Amino acid sequence: MNLFTKLFLISLFAFLFNLAWEVPHSLLYKTTTEMSVEQYVPKILRASGGDIIMILLIFLGISLYNKSLNWQLNQKNMLLSILFGIVIAVTFEVYAQHTNRFEYLSKMPLIPLFNVGVTPVLQMVVTPLVTFFLVNRLK
Repeated sequence: MNLFTKLFLISLFAFLFNLAWEVPHSLLYKTTTEMSVEQYVPKILRASGGDIIMILLIFLGISLYNKSLNWQLNQKNMLLSILFGIVIAVTFEVYAQHTNRFEYLSKMPLIPLFNVGVTPVLQMVVTPLVTFFLVNRLK
């Protein structure tokens, strides 16, 4: 698989999986639950687009570590994906809270040390792994 195809498939799967995650996950945010449909749809689509960038950063981080863009999703690379995903998600959530990009509802479970939502961190653990698994299977 050439690099363009691989990056396209990562982007496509990342968008679809994150859109599927973002919709139910958005019910844990005060910001999105108070929006009209006209405001909500573009917001969720933009969020899923931003998730593509995060997953591409995870892919590139693993690629730099492996010194290759053609790595397999083995145990070491799964661990790297999880670690990079957690760092990216926690960093983004802290930044977004400090810039008032959104507000959690009280039902959002929080990671105590960082006071960030559990579900957005899980999202950047699960969706990259599923994306990389499927792209590797398509070879």
